[in-house]
Amino acid sequence: MLSDSYVLWRIEDPLKFAQSLNSSLSGAESRIDTVVYNSVKNVISSMAQNEVISSRDGELSQAIMDNVGENMGQYGIRLLAVETKRLDLPADNKTAVYERMISERAKIAATFTAEGQAEAKKIQNTTDREIAISISDAQAKAASITSEGEGEYMRIMAEAYHDPQRSDFYSFVRSLEAAKKSLAGNGNTLILPGGSPLARIFTGQ
Repeated sequence: MLSDSYVLWRIEDPLKFAQSLNSSLSGAESRIDTVVYNSVKNVISSMAQNEVISSRDGELSQAIMDNVGENMGQYGIRLLAVETKRLDLPADNKTAVYERMISERAKIAATFTAEGQAEAKKIQNTTDREIAISISDAQAKAASITSEGEGEYMRIMAEAYHDPQRSDFYSFVRSLEAAKKSLAGNGNTLILPGGSPLARIFTGQ
């Protein structure tokens, strides 16, 4: 990382400052530069890239100040703030970092896609199973109703044929239906033996 930072400091103990640095501002700035540089390097190198980016609202500066501690007190100097104006990647590293970021985002997207597809398949399987159960229940109910209807039909027919008068009537109706089917179409002729039940119905014998 390339860091562009500045430091706010003041002489807090003039006597110590004079004794340790001979009142040299350039000497003080040199020592401050060394201490702050090492602290910036240590702090940034101990953080992940996304942590560095998300710490720009004051957390990074505070971490650097905490790392410096009271090291400058021996020179009668107090650091007030270390502020980072700009953080950037070296030109040679930018492409590799961007490619890695794209790759990481692609992996995350692939994971979300796979999870979504798995969830969709789960929902589809559940829906298909519920539909199959509903269809099976409906078919079973329909079969039951059909069976009940056929049973009722057979009961009615049995009662009808049990009564001689009704039996003759139903025989007459069925004979008419048979004759109707035989004469379906154009120009058909129905020929019946004289002794057939259908002929006797028509002749009344």
